[in-house]
Amino acid sequence: MVPEQVAKGFAMASKKTSKTTKKAKKKTVKKYKGTIQNPTTIYDTFDWQTLGNYCQFKPNLKTVAEMMNVSESTLKDYIKKKFSETYTEFAERKMSGIKLKLVQKAISMALAGDRTMLIFCLKNYCGWSDIPEQTQDDNFELEFVG
Repeated sequence: MVPEQVAKGFAMASKKTSKTTKKAKKKTVKKYKGTIQNPTTIYDTFDWQTLGNYCQFKPNLKTVAEMMNVSESTLKDYIKKKFSETYTEFAERKMSGIKLKLVQKAISMALAGDRTMLIFCLKNYCGWSDIPEQTQDDNFELEFVG
């Protein structure tokens, strides 16, 4: 064979190979399309109880995602789909029980005679302050004599 014919034959063979490869790639995509697990199935079997328990202690998204063994985006997507809220909103809602228990404990300590806790509760729940509030009367007039 002449080198030109060999070059043409090589070019023709590579064109056939590239067409075959494209077809094979398309078949591969179709082949795996049916075997990917349905996201709804994963979402339904997600351990929401454990996630709620973790969120009571105010961890950040990265920490919770690592503990739940999912990516941060997956965790945000699951929460958005199930509860229509962000991770921050979800975590705040889950922390509300702990916050209530802490307030109850602080008040019971104050009522039991803990002076420090009593002062803390009066300042935070009753608006008390160490510094007297200075108010200005709008109708107050000054007269200068002299």
